[in-house]
Amino acid sequence: WQEHWALVDSLYYAVVTTTTVGYGDMDPTTQGMRLYAVFFIPFSVAVMANILGRIASFYMDRQTSKGEREFLAKELTLADLKAMDADGDGNVDLGEFLAFMLVAMQKVDKEAVDVLIAMFKK
Repeated sequence: WQEHWALVDSLYYAVVTTTTVGYGDMDPTTQGMRLYAVFFIPFSVAVMANILGRIASFYMDRQTSKGEREFLAKELTLADLKAMDADGDGNVDLGEFLAFMLVAMQKVDKEAVDVLIAMFKK
């Protein structure tokens, strides 16, 4: 528009700028475009970061769900049952099962479970 760039050049500038690659081979030369860039660059970088963050989050959630499905489909072994028996009474109650599974699925860390159990016992 004011820079008289071809469409491809404009798109190239937008992508290189919003992804913060910034090769420096193209920059606004007119006063109007420089003023526009003052607002365009921070806004477009924030929008691009949000988009890339959502894509990464979607991928990570998908991988986590897949890992959880695989974990839950796995048969429990005798070693798992022994590890679940936190009080060593030879039986696994619902609380022990839930605590073990939540830690194993990385939904909560062991220290948090220990703190909650200590609070409950008071």
